[in-house]
Amino acid sequence: MDYQDTPTAGFVEYMKDVENDKLRDKFKLDPSYITTPHDSPEGGTKTTGYGHKLAPGEAEFGMNEQQTNERLEKDLTTALHKSGAYVDTTFGAGSWDAMPPSKKEALADYQYNLKGGVAKFPKLTEAIIKDNQPEMVRQFRRNYTDKDGVKKDMDTRNQKWWTKYGRPMTGVKYQQTASVSRTFDHLEEQGVYFGDLNLRGASK
Repeated sequence: MDYQDTPTAGFVEYMKDVENDKLRDKFKLDPSYITTPHDSPEGGTKTTGYGHKLAPGEAEFGMNEQQTNERLEKDLTTALHKSGAYVDTTFGAGSWDAMPPSKKEALADYQYNLKGGVAKFPKLTEAIIKDNQPEMVRQFRRNYTDKDGVKKDMDTRNQKWWTKYGRPMTGVKYQQTASVSRTFDHLEEQGVYFGDLNLRGASK
């Protein structure tokens, strides 16, 4: 299927904030600033601009603000299209187009930011599509393994994603998500079904 989604201005600004807010500030202070590739915390190839992971063999060169913005928008478009392909393949043709832009962006963020993308978060993806709010609370946290093999929580990124996407969908504050998640883990252990629970009010 030929997906036509393009990133909204709000999504682009959000990604600048979560991927490299310091670079955004540098461009504001100095319009002639040139950004160059740097080592990635998780190892592997270098990263440049707003989280663009260089492909093996991809040339390393400096980019001005316009080039950096164009690279980001191209990458986000790819992330949206790959997310759409996964959703339609997994949940049926037309599932992606039936989703509002906010849900598409919520998934495309994972596709863009993490190796393996939304396919590595199948429970979260399904929860977002099906409005399973408790499962969103349980599944949204992401982490990464650094070059020394140490797993680290992406707390700041998790909080910003939840504030923009998770809280509007569930009504749960970020500071409450850990305790809410433990509660639902306990309920599941007791055999309690909570998939249809609407955390914003009465059951569906």
